[in-house]
Amino acid sequence: MRGDYYSDDTRSVVEFYSNFPDGNALVEWMRERPRASIRVLKVEGGDVAVVVPTADARGSLARNALRVFKGATVFLVESSGLNFNYGRSVNFGLEEAIREKPKWVIVSNDDVLEVDPFVNLLDKLSTLDHKREVLVHAVPGIYHSYPTRIFRISPSFPRAMSIFGRLSRNVVIRVQGQLYSRYGRKLGATHIVLPEEMMGPLKGRLSSLVGEEECRFLNVGSFGVMSRALASSTKMDETFLNSHEDVLLSLISTPEVVWFRIGERVGASLGTSAARYARAFANEVYFSSIARERDLCERWRVVEGTSFLR
Repeated sequence: MRGDYYSDDTRSVVEFYSNFPDGNALVEWMRERPRASIRVLKVEGGDVAVVVPTADARGSLARNALRVFKGATVFLVESSGLNFNYGRSVNFGLEEAIREKPKWVIVSNDDVLEVDPFVNLLDKLSTLDHKREVLVHAVPGIYHSYPTRIFRISPSFPRAMSIFGRLSRNVVIRVQGQLYSRYGRKLGATHIVLPEEMMGPLKGRLSSLVGEEECRFLNVGSFGVMSRALASSTKMDETFLNSHEDVLLSLISTPEVVWFRIGERVGASLGTSAARYARAFANEVYFSSIARERDLCERWRVVEGTSFLR
């Protein structure tokens, strides 16, 4: 097999996609990947549960999360290695948490930083109905609850991305453009998910250069709260490989937003390398296949124009 999906060499990751005749073959490979081992460390607390995927349940990031969520029942879901799957770790933790019958289940990365006291969030949640299937967003941050757009990508945009990436020396944008140019049509990457923070001048009238915008939404990202009803009925799609599973969950869930601020370290959990973004192209391919089959924007058209999307 050409290239290496797991390589730190971006060129090797890009070459890996040449092995597949179409998107279905790539998605089949994603589904058949070996599974990493998982173990859960439960820290007893109150009647709100927190699921925290972590590489080391006894490491500094996990201890940090326990401090931030002091007073809750925390499930540290330990898993690591090449076959780590964020969605599977979250789902494993959700299954453990739901047995406790909590009203709310928080899903959080382990690299969170306290801004507002945790008790403030508990007070906000007490005013909401946990029997409704809702996904609660905090005040938008760098990696959580951030405004995001979905586009059916224009055929000319990948080349524009490649050129802009070279001129701006932004290797992430350059690699994304390269991947869509080389493999977009072959693998069926018809859509692109763009956080508004990354769009720059394309957020305004120039957004049509990207393609046809299907909707704007808040991506829950690294921190969100699921009602008991939602956590019992909805899980993350484990076909995704460490990105986009949060995008799909955000799109198919009814949103609520509460005034609670929390921070996170930049790239502390999975890093921010160009190779990581090259690996995420597989998720764009899989997401595109879902977006072609389903109207993923239906729930967010209802809230378009509300204050938290401005």
